[in-house]
Amino acid sequence: MPRFPLARRVPILILAQAAMALRDHWNLLEAKERKELARLLKESKGRPGALSKKEREELRRIVGKLDVLTLGKRVAGFGGRRRR
Repeated sequence: MPRFPLARRVPILILAQAAMALRDHWNLLEAKERKELARLLKESKGRPGALSKKEREELRRIVGKLDVLTLGKRVAGFGGRRRR
């Protein structure tokens, strides 16, 4: 197996930790909610304005359950430089 310098391995570890945090938050949703979120994102192509008012409210409710603020803090802490 080829050896990789530490500089190449570290970003992979950071990505793996971020993926695990994303998985943890994704699993906060029930299976039905995950399916509905995927459908809404696919239908809107990332543009909330492409959804009806009712669909936007449902999207907001589901995303609120994901606790994205905490997720962002967890992911941002993985690769950032820490001040002393």
